[in-house]
Amino acid sequence: MAATIKVQCCTGVDAATENEVSEISYLSEDSHLSTLEERVAHPILIPQAGSDTSYEKWIRFKCTVAPDNQCTTFKIWLSTLPLDTGVQFFMKATDTGVTPTDEPVEGNFNEIETGVYDSSDHAMAISGTLINIDDETDYVVSYLKVGTTAGQGNMTTETYNYSYLEQ
Repeated sequence: MAATIKVQCCTGVDAATENEVSEISYLSEDSHLSTLEERVAHPILIPQAGSDTSYEKWIRFKCTVAPDNQCTTFKIWLSTLPLDTGVQFFMKATDTGVTPTDEPVEGNFNEIETGVYDSSDHAMAISGTLINIDDETDYVVSYLKVGTTAGQGNMTTETYNYSYLEQ
């Protein structure tokens, strides 16, 4: 039987509250919601000096229908580069959930740019072997950094792509 794998956005203490999502908005609060109302209420402001960051987004993949054998070799990438002027995107993988913050330690993340996590050939690997219902991968953690040169309004929609091997 073919597996069903869902994308979960993890929020709250230790990123322990999981919600299935089909889109993600980078906000100035820890939320899985991606509605217009949420984006209007919790924007990332363009700073007068320096930069401002979104809250981290903690994402993982969860098995809801078990595969015949297993799902492995999870990868994720962002295919719509370059980003808008004044906006940077950072991403990392980790096995331990912590409470999302709007003050991430930048040196622990990789900046996504041309040639870095921008295609299936340059994708971030995510650990996890999903065999049973409720099995999950490690986390992908990402955030946006907005500088003084960013434009007003919504940024261009970016697309996450992911793949995995089902055996």
